[in-house]
Amino acid sequence: MKLKSLLTSVTLLLGVGLAAAAVNTWEGSGPNAAGAASWQINALALSPDGQTMYAASSSGRVLSYEFSDTTPVAFSFTDQTGVATSTVITSNAITVSGINAPATITISGGEYKIGTGSWTNASATVSAGDSVTVRHTSSASFSSSVNTVLSIGGVTDTFTSTTMAAVPTFTVTATASPAAGGTVSCTPNPVSLGGNATCTATPNAGYSFNAFSGDCSGTSCSLTGVTATKSVTASFTLNTNYSATAPGSGSTVSASLTGAATCGFSNVGYQTAASAGGVLPAGYTFTHGVLAFATNANCASGISITLTYPHALPPGSKFFKFGPATAGAAPTWYEHPATISGNTITYSVADNGQGDNNPAVGAINDPAGAGVPLLAGVSSVPTLSEWALLLLSLLLVGTVNSQVLLVRGRAMLSGLWRR
Repeated sequence: MKLKSLLTSVTLLLGVGLAAAAVNTWEGSGPNAAGAASWQINALALSPDGQTMYAASSSGRVLSYEFSDTTPVAFSFTDQTGVATSTVITSNAITVSGINAPATITISGGEYKIGTGSWTNASATVSAGDSVTVRHTSSASFSSSVNTVLSIGGVTDTFTSTTMAAVPTFTVTATASPAAGGTVSCTPNPVSLGGNATCTATPNAGYSFNAFSGDCSGTSCSLTGVTATKSVTASFTLNTNYSATAPGSGSTVSASLTGAATCGFSNVGYQTAASAGGVLPAGYTFTHGVLAFATNANCASGISITLTYPHALPPGSKFFKFGPATAGAAPTWYEHPATISGNTITYSVADNGQGDNNPAVGAINDPAGAGVPLLAGVSSVPTLSEWALLLLSLLLVGTVNSQVLLVRGRAMLSGLWRR
């Protein structure tokens, strides 16, 4: 716009004839636009953008003066959300515009680079057309923000990154059934969204692990791709029954335990009587070996054991245990009270009483078994009667002794007959 009558007589020292346009410098055009002189200006005009002043004289000379501008057009970075934690986050690039002279650039809370230059946080200058990018390291916490403020020629904008919300986790409820039966652990627990977990069942003494149920089944438990809460139950069985092949006879012998609700076998098996130790009872043999067991520590009220054999026990069989017959005595084989009926033997053991070889309260150890008379091994031949066995014995004595016995027998019979 022309500023007529603004100045009626302005004398300026003009520096004209420059090779290229420059800011904060007068430049001229028109007749005699060279050299330096004092001119009388009778008209001034300012460009629409306010950056250039024009001066004109009555002789047709036109002079211009471009003011320096280091304030850029406003710029804007695009904020980022849902970024990973502790990660370097880089902004979009902005282009500097609206300046005609180098402008100062500063940054706080991060680094910047101009074009393809190096990253820095030191102050510098930028020119129109330069590309600027900023970066910073995201927060180490979930749902947290980090801000970086860039300033160019006094114009600022903030680049913000916000970390993702905490990854959802899901709990695995692990239950032992019964509670006294053992423990169940799942790792990891809780489980991150889409993650995996493995559950393990560990039986307590006197129990055996049976199977998983709920969100697992069978004897192993692997949870994969978890997207919701899970529930796993491990079932345990109290060890109160045991069956196995007995040494010697090769037959199956069963043992059952009766005691408190959580009293059970922690270890159980059959072994030879000789392996238990001591001198075996004279005149007896342990055809089916002996039952050796240990209970858990929940048997303070005592136990009752029933042994079931494949066949009825011969007459004269007795029940023997190995250990101190009385408190403080040396371990020996001794007869223990028991009920023998057909193919079963039932006996009781009191905690820390006779027959308990474990002094710990509530725990009972007991090697014991059926002693069969040695003669029973002979009488068990079903085809020989008692008279046949007698005649067999006579034959084994020898000819001479047999004759003596026969003579004496006749004499006795003769005497009886006379009577």
